[in-house]
Amino acid sequence: MKNLEVYQQDKMIFSSDGAWLHPLFELMDFIEREQIPPETLTVHDKLIGRGAAVLLATMGIPACHGRGMS
Repeated sequence: MKNLEVYQQDKMIFSSDGAWLHPLFELMDFIEREQIPPETLTVHDKLIGRGAAVLLATMGIPACHGRGMS
């Protein structure tokens, strides 16, 4: 599993192995560039912390699954 995987329904549309919050910043750029409605996405994050949770909520992504919390 990558550090961050993003699904639209059952199809993975984005992934990143970046560290810290960098994958989320990449995801923000991806969503804007591709004009994808964030409410249609589900995020799978290896390790989710408070900063990541705030960013995801701010982006409007309704579901995030994490394997751990920091």
